[in-house]
Amino acid sequence: MRRIGIIGIGLLGSAIASRLLHAGYEVAGYDLRPGALKSLAAEGLRQADGLASATEGAEAVLAVLPTLESVEAVFLGPGGLFASAPPSAVLIQMSTISPELTQRLAAGAAGNGYRFLDAPVSGTSLMVARGDSTVLVGGDEATLALCHDLFSALAGKTEFVGPVGSASLAKLATNLLVALNTAALAEALVLAAKGGIDPARMLELLSDSAAASRMMEIRGPLMVA
Repeated sequence: MRRIGIIGIGLLGSAIASRLLHAGYEVAGYDLRPGALKSLAAEGLRQADGLASATEGAEAVLAVLPTLESVEAVFLGPGGLFASAPPSAVLIQMSTISPELTQRLAAGAAGNGYRFLDAPVSGTSLMVARGDSTVLVGGDEATLALCHDLFSALAGKTEFVGPVGSASLAKLATNLLVALNTAALAEALVLAAKGGIDPARMLELLSDSAAASRMMEIRGPLMVA
């Protein structure tokens, strides 16, 4: 599996595409914003002008999109992936969406003869870029085995969660904790600053305490700055 199509070249999609390109994969990308593709052209990305072009000859197609509506349109809309992707391609849904929509997409894929994986990424685009993310996978383990090398190239870890929908649920649970952790960190730094402690110094203290976390490591310096 060396030819990959990626639908959605935003922050996360760009990081995924870059890692695959540097691992030697042939990658075609499509985004509604043509400018999003230009920065990766120098790395070897083939800039597609539509779904059919992005998926032509692809052995796997990754959807990395920002909303439920965009995911639904790309898979189920007129000229969508069920109509344009090669029948042999594995369709991999990597966006953060509801388990319900994920299950509906999996049913549509099966009805159209496609293999499908529920595989959101746990990690920021920066974490993906440095190979420090985790792919959470729901679906058929035999299909996951086909994509093992692909996931290993773009993420530090691949974790099988269970049936389709379970990985999307795990991603939502992760995002909930990330959001609460981030908000709590902001409040802690503001509390310290109001009491006269320099935020940079407070972050150092927190980083060496029981309160340390991955979000503190990534977002703490941004908050201080």
